[in-house]
Amino acid sequence: MKRERELTFERFYLGKPILRFTTQKVGLDENILFKICQIYDQMFARHRRVYAMRFDMRLPAGIDTSDNSAFRSFMAYFIQVERRCGYDPMYFAVREESENKGVHYHILLLLNGDMTRKSFYHIELANRIFNKKFGYPLRKYTGMINDCTKDEYGRKHPNGYLIDRDDYYTRESNENASFRQASYLAKASQKNPEKRMRELFSSRLKQLNDQALGGCVNYAAIRKRMK
Repeated sequence: MKRERELTFERFYLGKPILRFTTQKVGLDENILFKICQIYDQMFARHRRVYAMRFDMRLPAGIDTSDNSAFRSFMAYFIQVERRCGYDPMYFAVREESENKGVHYHILLLLNGDMTRKSFYHIELANRIFNKKFGYPLRKYTGMINDCTKDEYGRKHPNGYLIDRDDYYTRESNENASFRQASYLAKASQKNPEKRMRELFSSRLKQLNDQALGGCVNYAAIRKRMK
């Protein structure tokens, strides 16, 4: 059975800027965008400062891709270590598949911004866990973990934004830049159209009460959509 998608080609979603792929005529999946909003809200209900970053993961040749067990095993271990280190992580990820990259995953990682403000350690940790899981030397650079610091043309760009709820001058700009970067996960291309293949993965979402939601990123829009 085919998966039905509600696509948007607009510049904004719930007031937040999003990527556009007008040349390729590719829309963004509104269901995925909404889930990304929820992940941000969950973190802001827990922390006044949130560090948001992205990374991608490819699977080695020969790994069974008929299900997502290899990825789920990797993420379970990775999140466990991040949690033990005190970063209180939450994540959202999507599965995609293309001819040149095969099966791959895009990951949005949200962390306690009082504990970290740079992506380097977390990318290094992802590399070490990947190597351990798939039998590579621990310090070997396989290229299977992409730190998302360059665009498709090789130009450098930030991969990580500290969003401080109390900083009037930087909150909105950093939040908007972070959400726009995260919206890449919602592009409709390279995703399996069949419902039988799971394509979304995330930390468990809790039901937030009004008091918790009051300080979150998209309070009014999220509440309106949930009613």
